[in-house]
Amino acid sequence: MSAADARREGYEVTVARTVDEVEELRPHWERLQGVQLTSDLDWFLTTVAHDPRAERPHVISVTREGEPQGMILGRLQDIELRCRLGYRKLYEPPLKVITVVYGGSLGPLVEENPKV
Repeated sequence: MSAADARREGYEVTVARTVDEVEELRPHWERLQGVQLTSDLDWFLTTVAHDPRAERPHVISVTREGEPQGMILGRLQDIELRCRLGYRKLYEPPLKVITVVYGGSLGPLVEENPKV
């Protein structure tokens, strides 16, 4: 589904890239909260703040007519992609990646309609 189709269907997609933007999603987050500790909002923000590899949060929220439909909980972080042949390091480029946390897919939209 394209962004234009999503808007026509009444969906709104929000990307939160700062702690303040993530905090604004708290009411929706709490409604969609699963059983995984790693998907708890406070745990997530604490992990992002204290993980030396994590640069910032990256949370995608989907609402429809103001009601939360799904969230993907991730963080932008620095990693090194290790390429080895036996014990010899061939190449180890630094990368910026978005990592989705364990249990970081919340809501009925994620379960029912993965195309969106």
